[in-house]
Amino acid sequence: MLLLKTPSVLPGFKISLGLTVLCLSLLVVLPFAMMAAKAAEIGRGGFWNTIAEPNVLAAVWLSLRMSFYAMLTNVVFGTLVAWVLVRYEFPLKGLVNALVDLPFALPTAVTGIALATLYAPNGWIGRFFEPLGIKIAFTPVGIWIALVVVSLPFIVRAVQPVLEELSGEYEEAAATLGANRFTTFRRVLLPEITPALLTGAGMMFARATGEYGSVIYRGQHSDGFRNPAADYYGQVGTVRRTGRVGGGVVYAAGFVCDSVCAERDAVGVEQAFGSEGLRGRLKT
Repeated sequence: MLLLKTPSVLPGFKISLGLTVLCLSLLVVLPFAMMAAKAAEIGRGGFWNTIAEPNVLAAVWLSLRMSFYAMLTNVVFGTLVAWVLVRYEFPLKGLVNALVDLPFALPTAVTGIALATLYAPNGWIGRFFEPLGIKIAFTPVGIWIALVVVSLPFIVRAVQPVLEELSGEYEEAAATLGANRFTTFRRVLLPEITPALLTGAGMMFARATGEYGSVIYRGQHSDGFRNPAADYYGQVGTVRRTGRVGGGVVYAAGFVCDSVCAERDAVGVEQAFGSEGLRGRLKT
């Protein structure tokens, strides 16, 4: 109650706070609460039986594993993309900068179909790997590529503002003092971008674990590979016909918790360490 009674310079604090709480409750809290309540209806035994199903465990493991691999990939290449966009001038730079946000604009199902068209055995790129016996589409590699594409903007947009604020004079000074490029990156750049890098990595991991559209098209069954995530998504898709929502709700609730925890930990990195504290830890 003390918060509501605290005077504020800006008018309309109580109305703004009330509208904010109402919107968050209707759009975020209420759906999650209903999902948790629906999952609780199957009981503790039914909950653990659902979690212990082989399809569920395989789907969760595949999703987490591919999301982790995609996160490691984007930490490297996303940082490189942000570096190029900030430090270099080249033709069509504005277009390249806009293309980074394309995965945000496109529906994920469209992204999955486009990637399947490219990397299918008869696709524009997949046809060159087919004679070598390398299959990309409809394999875990295809899922990894899809997750890399849809989550790349999180790393780029998290690191890019930090690099823009970091003057290139620091790198020039380090080079003048005799530091090689790796030492300059490790001692000058890395301490500054690490909080943003960890924040972006956490958000992209949370995004990748909940990816549906591109994965369902890139990871469908093929010879020698069955996509457990697609299997379980197919089971969840029968909810409208069968009315059995327990398993799907339990699966969804688990990934919601995983995504929320990942984003919370990522955002907490900068609050817990800060660039100054982290810089001191990395330089010692």
